[in-house]
Amino acid sequence: MRWRSRYWLILILIGLQTCTITDEDTAPSTGLESDDATVADVYRLQNLEAIRITGHWRFQPTDSPQIRSDFTFARTDYDDSDWNIIRVPGSWHQYGYEHDGIAWYRTELILPERFQKFGLGLMFPYVDAGYAVYVNGHHIGDQGKISRDGRLVRGSSRAGYFEVPAHILHAGRNTLALRMHSYGIVGGFITPDLYAGPPTQVREIFLRHLIWHGAVGAMFLFFGLYHFMLFIARTGERHYLYFALYSAGVGLYVLAMNTVAGWVYDNNLFLHGLLHFALNSISVIFVLFIHTFYRVKTNRLLRYFAVATPVLMLFYVASLVSETGFSYYVKYGIPIVLLHILIAFGYGLYRTLGAARRRFYAARLTVVGFLLFGAAISFEIAGYLKFGDMAGYVEESFLVFVVLFMISMSVHFNHLHRSRERSVRKLAERMLRLSRARNEAERAERKYLHLFENSPDIIFSLDEEFKFLTVNRSVRDRLGFQVKQLIGLPFQDLIFVRDESSRFIKREVVKEKLLKARNEKRSVQFKVDLRTRMEQPREMLVRLSCVDLDDRFILFGTASSVPEDELLRYTRTESKHFVLDNNLNVAELISERITAPLFHLISGPEAAGARMGLREIIVNAIEHGNLNITADEKSKSLADSTYMRLFNERLRDPRYRNRKVIVDYELTTEYARYVVTDEGGGFEHSQVTGARIQDLNRENLLHGRGILITLQQFDRVNYNARGNQVELIRTFANAEPPDPNQDVVSATRL
Repeated sequence: MRWRSRYWLILILIGLQTCTITDEDTAPSTGLESDDATVADVYRLQNLEAIRITGHWRFQPTDSPQIRSDFTFARTDYDDSDWNIIRVPGSWHQYGYEHDGIAWYRTELILPERFQKFGLGLMFPYVDAGYAVYVNGHHIGDQGKISRDGRLVRGSSRAGYFEVPAHILHAGRNTLALRMHSYGIVGGFITPDLYAGPPTQVREIFLRHLIWHGAVGAMFLFFGLYHFMLFIARTGERHYLYFALYSAGVGLYVLAMNTVAGWVYDNNLFLHGLLHFALNSISVIFVLFIHTFYRVKTNRLLRYFAVATPVLMLFYVASLVSETGFSYYVKYGIPIVLLHILIAFGYGLYRTLGAARRRFYAARLTVVGFLLFGAAISFEIAGYLKFGDMAGYVEESFLVFVVLFMISMSVHFNHLHRSRERSVRKLAERMLRLSRARNEAERAERKYLHLFENSPDIIFSLDEEFKFLTVNRSVRDRLGFQVKQLIGLPFQDLIFVRDESSRFIKREVVKEKLLKARNEKRSVQFKVDLRTRMEQPREMLVRLSCVDLDDRFILFGTASSVPEDELLRYTRTESKHFVLDNNLNVAELISERITAPLFHLISGPEAAGARMGLREIIVNAIEHGNLNITADEKSKSLADSTYMRLFNERLRDPRYRNRKVIVDYELTTEYARYVVTDEGGGFEHSQVTGARIQDLNRENLLHGRGILITLQQFDRVNYNARGNQVELIRTFANAEPPDPNQDVVSATRL
């Protein structure tokens, strides 16, 4: 049987076993004469044995002045047949009685004559928030103090033991009555430890109750201290800290819920504070423990608990201002807290099964502890919410959980120890190989350094912010920079920018390539003009690849001279027709491709100027023509660093997204001709073609300055009347350019 089948079988068996738990299995017999929920129970004590007196009692939420005068409700002859029937244990607000103040409980005990010799012992559990005990109309004792006029003078919720003198008892029916005061709308018996019987037996049950739960609570606190000391010794393993806090939280819950803490300081608010602090905190601490123990990354559930837990804590603290506020917390806050605990344990079980599937050795044993503890706490919560009786196995199941956790940690440590021994043996075998490999590595390193420093290409590495980490000495020969001048410099700062209009676009294009290499872990290459120390452009081919170094990513790259297309040297005539999308990268590539032959026909600076001018015209056709980005909009977005957002918005706009740029290219032995046409509305070009560069600089017209630069690079620039088509002509030697078309406006070279 596979491990998953075994675990689910264990879960089913635990569920079936827990469902079969009854009061007869866990406590003395109740001695009930009736199981009818609509009739008050009568408890029959036989054979001088203590019995549990949980079940259905008479209940009356009132305390009038007439009743206070002689405590009528406590008398044996009082007729309580018209009283309500309520389930004990349970707070009366859980049964729909939102009553704040005094309420009375009554039940009947049938005693044999022998009790008139020994007396009667009574034990009551956690009760909110104080009460007085009456048997056959006689006042037996108090827990806390309630004044005669019904005020709660001093609250006390700790478990109590009372002895009823023998002379008060009758053979046969005896009336047990409790006058109880609530805290807000919370009043009644909280836990199921109600007993009646011979004083020696009930006193023994009472002391055993205090000793057992005190020992269990102290044990949990010790577990917490022990694991906290482990955390102090190994602060890197935070699961020890969270398990320590979790154990301490469960310990406080046990001591508070079973009122053992009340014997340290008998104060109702103190007991409530311990209980609700533990309930609020254990869910988030448990999830933190699961995440650190199984090395789970922070997720939405953990973030939710990190926010919800402080909110619920503040809700509880705020509720202490008034009893009404506490009533709201009990009605709305406690169900959420209990739901958090169930969610946390369900999540812990899910992660434990997942860890076991991944062969996490410690998880295979702890899964049983999770199932036991999860089942116990689920039934405890269900009992509190009145979906059944409280099973009362939280402390025992958590002990099993802790023991299994410690065993699993030992198993995990043993596994690590065996792995360490194997590693030591392998290490001894590898030492000799390592020594030889080190010598070979040193020789290889010297070879690598020689290749790295003497390579004709610029070899470099960039960090995650694209700043230079290393660069070889070739950067001095190619660009004129010293190595130390580039370390820490962003790669984008090495890009050559001829004018402000193209600075942002060029950097964004290069940044896109860098991000693609880093985020997609792909090798990329692109051409770019790098600036020399003398602020001159040098076109280079950059290749980048991303390397994962576990804790970070590094981009390794080379920058080499752009390989020359040998066929271009022999090209004399050619023509091309291009239909372009609104892509700035493509504009760069097209301008490079169709101006490349110029470098063999005219001087290098002139060819570079023609390339830059053609690129400006294509970019203008995309930006200002097809995407209708005005010069003012571009200037403002560049100043606000929002240009790419504006550009992408226009690309998605249905009015512009399907527009194309058409580029026609013709090369002859006498001239090169470029015609760029966009599908925009055109513009008034006369104010630019007739202007001077100084005027445009003064008016900060970036768009016009790009056109004027183009005019300077070509022999003829012809616009059509609409302004959405431009013809660029560059002649070679003394050849004359062709005549302009009739429908275009000509601007001679400045």
